[in-house]
Amino acid sequence: MLGTAGLSLSDLLRQEVRAAASGKPAKRRNSVIILWMRGGPSHIDMWDPKPLAPAEYRGEFGTIDTRVPGIQLGDLLPMSAKVMDQWSIIRSLNHEDAGHSTGDQICFTGYPAGPSPDENVRPSCGSIVARQLGHLQPDLPAYVMIPRMVPGTNSAYLGVAYKPFETQADPAAARPDGSAPFRVPNFEMASGLTLERLGDRRELRASLDSISAELDRSGHMEAMDRFS
Repeated sequence: MLGTAGLSLSDLLRQEVRAAASGKPAKRRNSVIILWMRGGPSHIDMWDPKPLAPAEYRGEFGTIDTRVPGIQLGDLLPMSAKVMDQWSIIRSLNHEDAGHSTGDQICFTGYPAGPSPDENVRPSCGSIVARQLGHLQPDLPAYVMIPRMVPGTNSAYLGVAYKPFETQADPAAARPDGSAPFRVPNFEMASGLTLERLGDRRELRASLDSISAELDRSGHMEAMDRFS
């Protein structure tokens, strides 16, 4: 994968050794992983049990106290209750329909959904990060979805350059015995294509690009018809 993507592990290691020799630790940029558990139980059975509400409004499960005084959770979430001081419940989001896509749009973009909740009107937070910070690490995609996009995650008016890279494969579906490995499509060369042939193709493309640029500068490009 490193070779196909044009990455050089030796360059990375070399830079880290130089940084260590200078007495400064190698700077590693932060990454963010969002676990998007789409769907799931109702909020009244998880984070908002409403124990004092009438029976027709509250959930059918009990409640438990958490490490944060005044905050209770459904009694099926004891592990979450133990670390309540390390995460937050955001209670200010709401939407008028019961569709998950509408909620997706609000959480990924910060704005209400457009006419079609499945299509982005505003860019997702990942697309904005790719637009603002992607140039810092151009050898890797700045925004990745595993295995594929869901509503709210598209780039909208920022354009296709800032859509997420979709792995199309799910690591959770891989088998430990190797019979079904996690494999990202298009990271392997096509059958019959060697590194030498790939290099020839890249050289040919570069030559054609330079010819087009030269013709454009000389003004001859205008004289070329579609047959040329």
